[in-house]
Formats: sequence, C-alpha cells, structure tokens
Amino acid sequence: MVQTKKPAFPAPSMGSRSSSAQALPTKKKGVKSNAALYPPKLLSNGHGSTTPVPSPLSQPKVASYPLTPPSKSPKKKTKSKKSITPGEKAKALPGSSFARIFPYLLFVLTVYAAAVCPKDLTTSDPVCQAVSAWKAQVMEPYIMPHIVEMRQDPRIRYLENRVIFPTYDAVVMPAYDGVHTVYDTIWSPFYDKTLLPFYDNTLHPKLRPYTTQAHVYVVRLRRAAYPYVKRVWSFYDAVLPYIEEAYARLKTVYAYLEPHVIDIYHAVLPYIQDAYRSLMLLLQDARDKARGLRRVYVDPHVEKMLAKVNERPVKVDAEI
Repeated sequence: MVQTKKPAFPAPSMGSRSSSAQALPTKKKGVKSNAALYPPKLLSNGHGSTTPVPSPLSQPKVASYPLTPPSKSPKKKTKSKKSITPGEKAKALPGSSFARIFPYLLFVLTVYAAAVCPKDLTTSDPVCQAVSAWKAQVMEPYIMPHIVEMRQDPRIRYLENRVIFPTYDAVVMPAYDGVHTVYDTIWSPFYDKTLLPFYDNTLHPKLRPYTTQAHVYVVRLRRAAYPYVKRVWSFYDAVLPYIEEAYARLKTVYAYLEPHVIDIYHAVLPYIQDAYRSLMLLLQDARDKARGLRRVYVDPHVEKMLAKVNERPVKVDAEI
C-alpha cells in the first residue's frame, strides 16, 4: 500500500483568494454610496441628446500632503573628534621620520663628496664613482654648454664680477674651509675610532645571518634568470645591426624627401583649404534641406499624433 505523507504545513483556507492577509472591505447595509448622493448631471448638446457630466467625486484623487514635516528621530550625540595637530599628524603618517631625516642625510652625503672626491683622483670610493659618472654623462655634455653660453651675456658677467665671485670668496670659501676642518678634526676620528669598530664588532655580526640568507636567494634568482637574460641579450645582439642599418636608411631617405615633401605640402595646401570650405558649404546646404523636408513631411504627422493623444479620454472609476 502507498501511504500518503501529510504535508508539513496545512493548506491555506479558501476564504480569500487575494494575496493579502487583510480582510476585503464590504458594503454596509443601509448606507448609500457616494455616487448616489451626487447623481450625474445631464447637458444637452444641441441635437436632442444629452451627455452626462461627471460628479465631483468621480474626479481623480489628488494626493494630499501634511503641512508639517514628519518628525525626525532624535540623532544620537556623537563625541567630537579630538583635533590633531600637524606634529601629531606627521608622527601618525608612515615614513614621516625618514622624510625628516632624508635632507640631513643628503647634506652629509654632499659634504662628504665635496670633501673626499676632489682628492680621490682614481675614484675608488663608490660615491666618487657615482659623482664622476654623473659629471661625465650628464653634466659635461648637457649642462655645461648652456652655462658657458649664458656666461657670454654682459649682464651675467656683471653679476659674476660684482655679486657672485665676491660672495664666493667672502662666504663660500670660508664655509668650505670650516666644513673641511670639522671633517678632519671631528668626523674622520669619530668614523675611524667609534663608528667603524661599532659596525664591525656589534652591528655586522647581528646582520650577517640575514645578509647570508639574502645572498643565497639572490644567487638562486640570478641562476634562474640567467638563461632568459642570455636569450634576450643574444637576440638583441643579433637584431641590433639590422636596426642600425634600417635607421640609417630611413634617416637618409628622410633627408632626401624632406625638402620635396615640404614643397608638395605648400603647393597642395591651397587646394586642400578650398576643398574643405566647399565640403563645409555642401554639408550646411544638406542640413538646411533636411530640416526643410522634415518640416514638410514629418512635423505634420507628429502634430496629428500628439493631438490625438491629448484628445484621448481618461477612464475614471465611478465609485471611489
């Protein structure tokens, strides 16, 4: 035998078929409807027939709004945030301490380069190597020619003789001598007797495990990347002669064609301008004709459709 399972929830009753759980409104006995109180009036149209005039209650309802705005729920009082001073804000920002120390480090590096590099003719120091490379690759080919050209101006010469050189002799040179004296008497002994032994005896042993592990990872990365880098460089070396040859040919062709192209451009430019003006006139004429055709053939039909839409009656229920 097949046993039917009972549903987990009872079936809904057949009392109401609406989706709402509220009871439907019913008409009370002995109470006349609003439509009965206001019967429709009849008006004659001049041909013997009458047309009903809708009662005032048959007009569509207009939503009414209260004059006073709805009461707002009281807002919770929030605690006022404490104002942050610029100093506290700078402390809260990450990296702000390094940003404050960086100018001093840059100044120390500049003083060190100015004091050591003039004597280091072999550029054995890394800082001096960087300064020498910058001087050879940037300063001399790109900056010095412009400075030499500017110095030929009489006004610049006047400033040099009256302002720059006297200031240099009276201020810069004594300051340089003072810095050099401080470096020789204070910084150099401090570096040799205090800072370097501290690094060798205390700081370097603590950093050695980390540097060793980092060196291992660097070696692995270099070994893994070496085949790909070698392929790229070999491809670059193989392609470079063709690129240089193509560039040289293009440069020669450009030098040969440049005057002819310029002459052709100046010769064709008036015709291009005339063609552009003619095209703009044709487009403007076509636009005016299209507007005239639209007014003749399109606008009347659109006006008729709009008139029919406006004359269409609106259906309103008699009972409200």
